[in-house]
Amino acid sequence: MPPIFQALRIVSDGFDVPKPLDVVVEVQQHLGEGRVRCIAMVATEGMVRGMKAIDTGAGISVPVGRETLGRVLNVLGQPVDELGPVQAKTFRSIHRLAPSFEAEAGCEIDGTFGAVGAMRDRLLAGAPADVLILSRALIDELARQGHAVPGSVVDIGTVATAIAVRSGDSAPPVGDAAGLRAALLAAGEIHCPDPRRATAGIHFAGVLDRLGIAGEVTARLRTHPNGMTAMRALAAAAAERPLGCTQVTEIVATPGVTLVAPLPDEFGLRTVYTAAVCARAVRPAEAGALVGLLTGAAAREERRRAGFA
Repeated sequence: MPPIFQALRIVSDGFDVPKPLDVVVEVQQHLGEGRVRCIAMVATEGMVRGMKAIDTGAGISVPVGRETLGRVLNVLGQPVDELGPVQAKTFRSIHRLAPSFEAEAGCEIDGTFGAVGAMRDRLLAGAPADVLILSRALIDELARQGHAVPGSVVDIGTVATAIAVRSGDSAPPVGDAAGLRAALLAAGEIHCPDPRRATAGIHFAGVLDRLGIAGEVTARLRTHPNGMTAMRALAAAAAERPLGCTQVTEIVATPGVTLVAPLPDEFGLRTVYTAAVCARAVRPAEAGALVGLLTGAAAREERRRAGFA
């Protein structure tokens, strides 16, 4: 059953029609017994019962950014102004996850971000929570301890740890150990998350040790509470050739920094992030719905753009 807001294509293959049909529709309601109610995004003239419905596996996304200024687009993001294709680099879902959920569930999302170890400690200290999003290892640990509902645990995706530069700076070659070592030694500053409590920070500290340069870069190493604060500091850095290392999701979400590449395979880290309903959730039904929205097929493209694989 395709989820709410999933895009389907209704095609006329095998039907004798004057003009081939390829109609995009969006799932609006589950009716039961394998049936859904949809809204069509284009004219449906000529559509008849029995035509094939193809699940696109994603929601509708449209181009955004400066390239769309002055253009006339339809609801599918297709130009209708006869000025040619829109050369946009960025596409966004027509249903952003938080507003869609809040409108449907009648409650607001109020999240707290931090290093996963710090977030676990806050939960164990009694901080309120309905939904937990942490590394798979920590979610499993919390489920065993009775802090997360076991049946609600769902993986969101895998995130690579990567190198970033300040926007506008040239990207150094970091595809192998020699290139990574040279880039780190040449950096005026190196920004990373907490090497004791953050997944990427702990791993990066080990990478520096394995490269044999931990002592050489200590004076230029700038550690931060989490990857987002590390990337904001990188964006504002005044040093020459500053670099950063954290998870891809934190890099792509921060204005002023640019993703270079994941760490070389021999130093790579890919972390599975997982969502679950907190055992003491005040609104467990809504929490479960949010977990389903974050991990469902309709949000696949949003997850990809956010840095999840």
